[in-house]
Amino acid sequence: MKRLKEIGKVAIATVTAVALFGGLLWGVNIRTLHAAAEGETYLPQTVEEVSIPDPPVPEETQALSFSLTNVTEESIVISSLALSMEEAAQVGAQYILDVFGVCIDGMYIEFQFSNWDHMTRSVWFGVVSDVYRNSLFLNQRTNELHDEIMARIDAGECPETVRLDWQNMLEKYQYIPGCFYFFIDAVSGERIDIWRNSTANRGWTRENSAIIEAYVERELGGNWGHLFSQEADPAIIEEFSLIAAKYAQRHFNNSTVVDVEFSGESTSLTVDENNTVVRLIQLNFQVTDDTGRIATVIVCQNSRTLASIFTMSNDMIPIEIEVIGNWEIYEYVLDDGSTAFRRVLIEEATEEDENIRIRRERGQATD
Repeated sequence: MKRLKEIGKVAIATVTAVALFGGLLWGVNIRTLHAAAEGETYLPQTVEEVSIPDPPVPEETQALSFSLTNVTEESIVISSLALSMEEAAQVGAQYILDVFGVCIDGMYIEFQFSNWDHMTRSVWFGVVSDVYRNSLFLNQRTNELHDEIMARIDAGECPETVRLDWQNMLEKYQYIPGCFYFFIDAVSGERIDIWRNSTANRGWTRENSAIIEAYVERELGGNWGHLFSQEADPAIIEEFSLIAAKYAQRHFNNSTVVDVEFSGESTSLTVDENNTVVRLIQLNFQVTDDTGRIATVIVCQNSRTLASIFTMSNDMIPIEIEVIGNWEIYEYVLDDGSTAFRRVLIEEATEEDENIRIRRERGQATD
């Protein structure tokens, strides 16, 4: 019974997470970073120029129109200094146009304001879609389903019946992925993160998963590790480092790119319109601007197009951890130089936990 309860909790948490960050989680994406070349700087010598699509330039500057929805949690207070949703939408639209070359006029944007303790700035998180996603209802219904499922489990209902009903609920309230996702500084509008969901992922089905599983079993003998056995070609790295730098410069609209480093390769499988499995290769780069800010840039090798740019790691507040008795003390240095502390109680390990730890250290099975 305890096992089923934990499964229920994990399932609910997963649905909620996907509802917020589906662009990162949607579909069958197998991303295993190969860091054999990590830390090496590639300065292209033979490849002098590469071309990427230029973003369109509107003939006349005009305000764009969007359907905006605020999905910020009710308990969170939006700063009076923050951009309004209308202002944030215009900033986000220009961000998407500059980086991806796509005009989102007339589309839907869901906004969430966050002022996390572990970050140096507050942010607006925007999800852009071409259909109404109705995430407020989805989130509310998810919470209701959580309460219903847990109540049935606590009442001792048949686990198999609960499991089947849970699957039916997931089918009925499927997550609707967005087209574009972005983070901007809530006050200044500075560009922080941006990524887009592929057409394949937005049309993902359970049948696609079955096709991919059959492909791996048939072509790779069920060994998913074969997908990641190849090392990136140095000539490819050389060429794509320029592509990554050009896309990063579109993100760094107030600074200049000064360095590019290759940091690994990742792989994902998708299914095309002919139900054929396609292997997508993504190359990962660390791009630095002249202010020292670092962007993680991911470019699809197959299409030579940008998948994402992330810089939020630059805004994380360093945390020092000190263990006192049964408490871990987390120390935060705030913007004004003051220090904040958070205490977390350390749960005492049981004899069974200790035995598992010892067996793991010895390389023995723990099942």
